[in-house]
Amino acid sequence: MSGFAASVGAWCHGVVGAIEAIHEDSVTDVVSVMQTAGPSKAATKADIKNAKKKFVGPPQPAGHGGRMPVDTGHLRASLMASTSQMPSIDPNNNNPTGQPVTYQPGQVETVIKGATLGQTIYIGYTAAYAAAMEYGSGSLAPYAFVRTAAQGWQQIVAKNEAAIMRARGLS
Repeated sequence: MSGFAASVGAWCHGVVGAIEAIHEDSVTDVVSVMQTAGPSKAATKADIKNAKKKFVGPPQPAGHGGRMPVDTGHLRASLMASTSQMPSIDPNNNNPTGQPVTYQPGQVETVIKGATLGQTIYIGYTAAYAAAMEYGSGSLAPYAFVRTAAQGWQQIVAKNEAAIMRARGLS
């Protein structure tokens, strides 16, 4: 192949790779928004200093734009992903010791990176109290950390599309 046909072929190959990158980056960004701390007891200066800057970044002190309520980190750490079904809330997953828990993103990252374009990725929290934190319960107001992140999907995709297409010279 030469000339025009080669150029079109190279452009098409670049677009397919860009679409996959936009998808992966956008799902990762939605997870990051879900996991961004809002009302917080646990995000101390020591937590921020010692946090690993991977996937969702360090825990944020209260008021840093997130909606995820953080006390011990257990709710954040209960995040799971799957391509076959929505992770289930476990009624026994409630951190009875009250000890701080650190989110380990490996499982979620692996599912996102392994998903094919167009494949559904289910992302959910398994902590016993996850639904109460998301939707509210009794006198507890809803935090809506999942719904708020999901509502930003179109803006997140548009931002990633512009950045990736520009970086690849496809815009």
